[in-house]
Parts: sequence; C-alpha cells; structure tokens
Amino acid sequence: MKISEPISILYVDDEEKALKHFSRAFSKDFNVLTASSYDSALEQLASHDIAILISDERMPNQSGVELLKQAKQTWPHVIRLLTTAYTDFDKLRQAINQANIFRFISKPWDLNDLKKVLQEAADFYFLNRQKQNPMQDNSEQIKNLGNLFSHEFSSPLLSIDLNAKVLDKFLKQNPAVQEYSKSLPNDFNNPNNILKTSERIQSAVTQIRALLNMLTFATCDNFEEMYFTDYSMAECVAEALEYYPFDDHQRKLIEYTVIEDFIFYGSKELMTAVLFNLLKNALRAIRHKNDSSISISVKKHDQHNELIFHDTGIGISETDLPHIFSENFSTKTEPSGLGLPLCRKIIESFNGNIDCTSKEKSYTQFTITLPQITTATSLA
Repeated sequence: MKISEPISILYVDDEEKALKHFSRAFSKDFNVLTASSYDSALEQLASHDIAILISDERMPNQSGVELLKQAKQTWPHVIRLLTTAYTDFDKLRQAINQANIFRFISKPWDLNDLKKVLQEAADFYFLNRQKQNPMQDNSEQIKNLGNLFSHEFSSPLLSIDLNAKVLDKFLKQNPAVQEYSKSLPNDFNNPNNILKTSERIQSAVTQIRALLNMLTFATCDNFEEMYFTDYSMAECVAEALEYYPFDDHQRKLIEYTVIEDFIFYGSKELMTAVLFNLLKNALRAIRHKNDSSISISVKKHDQHNELIFHDTGIGISETDLPHIFSENFSTKTEPSGLGLPLCRKIIESFNGNIDCTSKEKSYTQFTITLPQITTATSLA
C-alpha cells in the first residue's frame, strides 16, 4: 500500500477465536481493530478513522446487519461488509437492501478470497475519497456518470449474486436435477446444463463489475495511494480472459502465451481495467478484417518485464498514432480518448510504461513494460 499509513479495518465478531484469526491473517496489510459487540464496535467507529467495517451477522443483542445499518447512517464513508453462512439468505437480502453492503463473505473463510475482497474494498474506499470538483465539461460529466453507475449497480449485482447462490444450492440438492444432468454433456456453455446456471450468472456479475470498475477508475485523479501489493501477471491476464464479455467466437481469436511469468507491484483491479481496455481495442481492430488474430504474451527479462498485446487488425494511421494517449483525443468515427490515457496513467502508477507501435492495415502492438521487483521493493 502506498499511502503513508495502512488504512484501518474494524472486524466485529462475538467469537474471540475469529477475532484473533482475522488479526493474524491481515495485520501485516492493514491496521486491524476488533470488537466483540455492537456497542464496542460503535465506540471504535467513533474514536478511530475506520475505512472498512466487516461484521459477523450472528451476534447477541444486535445483529451484524443492524450494526452495518447504523454505520451507514453515521459513518457513510466506511465501506461495509458482512460475513456469514450462505444459509442466512434473508439476512443477506436485508443487508443488501438496508445497509448497502459492499460485499458479503461466506464462512468458513477462504483467506485468499477474503484478502481479494478487502483489497477491492480498500481501493473503493480510496476512490470514494477522491470526489471530483463540480463538473466543468462533457468529459467530467462522463467520469461522474461512471462513478454514479458503479455505485447504483452495486446493490442489484449483490442481489443477483446472492440469488444465484440460492439457486445453486437448490439445484445441487435436488435429486431430479442430479439425474437429469447425468444425461447431458458436461459443457459450461451448454444452456441445458442447469447445474452450471449459477456459475454462468456469477460469471456475468463479475464481468459487469469489471466493466463498471473501468468507469469508476476514470474518476480517479491519483492511483498512487491505492492498495498495491504483489500479483502474478500470468494469473491476472488469465483471469481477465476468463471474465471478459466476449461475443460469439471472439475468445478463439486470441492466443495467450506465458513465456515466463513475472510479479508486478500494483492493483489487480487497475490492471484488469487496462487489460479489458486493450482487449476491447484489439477486438475492434480485427472486427472487419479477415484472418486476423490477437496474441498476448508475458515475458520476463533480465532488467525489466513485458506484457505484449499484438493484433493483425486495421492498424492506426501515422497521423493518429502520436496522439492516442492524449486526453480528449478522438478519431472522426469513434471516441477513443478516455481508455488509453487511463491505461497510461495506471501503468505509470506501477512505475511502468505503455507504448504503441502500429502500421496501418497491418498490425498494432501495445507493450507494457514493468520493473522487476523484490519483496523488499514491494513493501517499500
């Protein structure tokens, strides 16, 4: 994390073992505070600068939902999360509708998944601190609309995700469904494979969240205080390819090669926004050109690391090429000035560079160059 001091997380649970487990797991990354009751949590919120509040649902006297509702009213800037068993569907719906929670986390925890959620919450907290000045032009209006859309879609997406899990539980426990599914090919994309229905819905939710994140990031003035840590570039690209909303057979046009994986120091959410934007551009470039393709490669070098996007599409004209990373630049047919300037801004916050070479009617290549890091560098 690049801010001067770690942001504070308050975890509330009436089980002492759970409090100690949470503190041990995340105290290296965050300033972890704990509380074992509703009243104690309110005291902590009143006396400390809390960024993220995560509460267990089942507690004596007052529930986790009641605590999150009170936090929403008194400390609306605090990012609110609920942890509980997936069987508490009514409580989850109540939390979504009344407490406007950011995410819910099932128990028992997968610590890797929980860490990812906390990282996303930390980034969201940072973005919320960067409220824009009054809108001055159309560009500012677009940015503020992106932030508004991301906020307003958060609760409906959580509700869809929750109901998908309810459906998943029903399908997996229904003997008739189990028997029917045995007669079908085990293909994720087969619409008749009803056991995959929940996974398909949750995959779509993830896609929508990623696209909304891109809009939200456009409102950000400075990425250098966001939650930064170490990530595998190969895993980040693979996940982006899994969740990008491809049409028809677009995914088959992409060749992904990991020559040698490397670790970058930054934000996975921000890198995913860059990857989505480059995918969008490459797919647009090959749209009307036969026998075209896209290749993505991850390379580790002695002095630096590279991620390369190469497409054999329509290319970029010599006139436009010097301006593609400029703010407010657009071609005559399609606006393209928001995405690539944002990409450069993100990569530079990772102490890297993004460059483009292109030949009209032949190819375009984006090369992201990132520094080699060590554990000591990433924690500096």
